Amino acid sequence: MEEKLLAELSGHASRTGYPLNSEAFARAMDETDELRYLREEFRYPKMKDLPCTAEKSDEECVYFCGHSLGLMPRSASSNINRVLESWAQMGVEHHAHGYLKAAYCELSPKNQMARLAGCHPEEVVIMNGLTVNLHLLMLNFYRPSSERYKILIEGAAFPSDMYAVKSQLALHGYSVEEGLIQLEGRGDSDIIDEEDIVEVLRCEGSRIALVVLPTTQYYTGQVFDIGMLTEVAHQQGCLVLCDAAHSIGNVTLKLHEWDVDCAVWCSYKYLNSGAGGAGAAFIHRRHLKKLPAVHGWWGNDTATKFLMKRDFEPVPNSADMYKLSNAPPVLIAPMMASLDIFDRACEGKRLRKQRLLTGFLEYLLLKMSSSGLPLIQITPRDPNRRGSMLCVKLSSAPENLHSLLQERGVVCDVRQPGVIRITPCPLYNSFMDVWRFAQILGSIPTDSRIANE
Repeated sequence: MEEKLLAELSGHASRTGYPLNSEAFARAMDETDELRYLREEFRYPKMKDLPCTAEKSDEECVYFCGHSLGLMPRSASSNINRVLESWAQMGVEHHAHGYLKAAYCELSPKNQMARLAGCHPEEVVIMNGLTVNLHLLMLNFYRPSSERYKILIEGAAFPSDMYAVKSQLALHGYSVEEGLIQLEGRGDSDIIDEEDIVEVLRCEGSRIALVVLPTTQYYTGQVFDIGMLTEVAHQQGCLVLCDAAHSIGNVTLKLHEWDVDCAVWCSYKYLNSGAGGAGAAFIHRRHLKKLPAVHGWWGNDTATKFLMKRDFEPVPNSADMYKLSNAPPVLIAPMMASLDIFDRACEGKRLRKQRLLTGFLEYLLLKMSSSGLPLIQITPRDPNRRGSMLCVKLSSAPENLHSLLQERGVVCDVRQPGVIRITPCPLYNSFMDVWRFAQILGSIPTDSRIANE
C-alpha cells in the first residue's frame, strides 16, 4: 500500500480515536463524509430483492459492481416520466416543446459531459453505443496506407475494442497477423509497463496508423498516462483513439489537454444512466474542420436541418456532425439525472472520498492477506494509477466463490479462477459497505484454510 495513502488513513484513524482496522472507524468516517447525503439519491438494492441472497430482508446489500452497471438515480424515474408525459400531452410537438425536446435532447448533457471528459463542449457528441461509435470513429481515424497500416492495442482489451479493431483490419484487407500489434504485461503480470508501450511506438511507429488504448484498463484497473503516450505516438505520426468507458465518472480525464485525437465511452457504468444507456464520443477540435466519413440527417446543421436539403451541411465546428440518427429522450433522461448528481458532488470531493474509500478497502484486504487469506492484488498500489476499482485474486478460492458472495448479499464481479473486481463508488458507497464486504469475504472458507484446519 502506498505510504502516503496509509499515512492519510492513519491520520483519520487518529482523529476519530478508533483503530483503522475497526467497524467503529468505518462508522466514524461515514458520519463525517461530506458526500454521504448522495447515497439517498440512488435506489440501493435490498437483500430481499436480489435473486441469489439467502437472507430475504430489507437490509441493503453490498453493491460493488458500479464498474459494470451503476445504481439507478432516484430522479431517473421522474425524468423518464416527464419525457413520456411530454410525448403524451403534445405528440409530435414534443420535438420542439416540453421536457428534453426530442429534436434537441442530446444537446442537454453536452456541457456536463464535457466537464467530466476534460474537453470543450463542441468536442463531445452524445450518440449511439460504444462499439457503434468505435466503428464510426475508426472510419475516419483509421486510414491505412501501404507503409502505415498497423493498429496497436492491448492484448487483454475489452472485447468491444478487440472485435471492432479486428473487423476494421479485415474491412481494409489486412489479417490480424499482419495488421495487429498487441501489448502484453511482462512475465505473468497483467499490468502493462508504459515503458514497453513507448518502446513499441518507437520501434514500430512508422508502420502504426492507429493506437487504441483504454484510459483505464477494465480488468486490472490500471490508469494509463495517456498524455505522455499520446505525445510519443504523435511524434511517430500515429493517431490515438481512447476507450474511456472505465474512466468517465471514475478518474480525472483531460482528453483535450492530453491531445488525443478521439475517444469513446458508454454511460451506464460510473455514469449510472442504466443498461444500454446512450454512448458518447470525443473528437479533438483540430479534426472538426474535416467531414466525417459517413453522414446522417442528424449530423446536419441545426439551422438548416428541417429545410430538408439534398446535400449534407454539417453542424459547424462540432463533433455533433458525427451524429447519424436522433437520440431517444428516454435514454437522455436518466443520463441527466446522474450528471446532475455529479455536478452537486463536485469532482474534488468525489475524488478525495474515492481515494480514501478504495484505500480503506485495500488496507483491509492487505490485513486479511497478512492474516492468512491468500489474496494477491492485481490493481496497481499507486492511487494515482487506479480509480475506484480493485482487482484481486484469491489463489485458493472455492469454485463457487461467486455464489457464496451472492448468498451473503455481496454484488461484485467474480471471474474464474478466483479473481474479484470490487468497486466502491464514492457517490453511493460507504465505508461501512467496505467493512461489511471485508467481513463477508473473510468468512468464506478457502481451500488453503480448509487444508490447514
